[in-house]
Amino acid sequence: MFGAAGTCFDDLGMVRSVQSSLQGGLSRAVSFEEAILKSFIRVMFISFTLTVPALAQKLVDPSTVAPEYREAAEKRRAEQIRQRDCAHKADVEKVMPRERTAFLLQCLEADAAAK
Repeated sequence: MFGAAGTCFDDLGMVRSVQSSLQGGLSRAVSFEEAILKSFIRVMFISFTLTVPALAQKLVDPSTVAPEYREAAEKRRAEQIRQRDCAHKADVEKVMPRERTAFLLQCLEADAAAK
């Protein structure tokens, strides 16, 4: 019935441990793994709460740009405003996501043709 030191074999061949020191070692290993997992979860939670979503570009402010680049910044700002207006039109008309790009391109072309 008894095999190597401290193990007991039942009829099905399963091994059961009778050493309490082994169980104490396992509980220490489990608590160590739990501590690592808890610290990992804390670090991930903090990193997710500190990140800021960057969903859109800011409008270019020509007054903060060097004088030699101000004209280009004004053109970029005008383009950004046109894109934002077309995106707002798409939101108001509730354009489906799969059709949004085509709608935006058509809107921008219509604005360019109107000028």
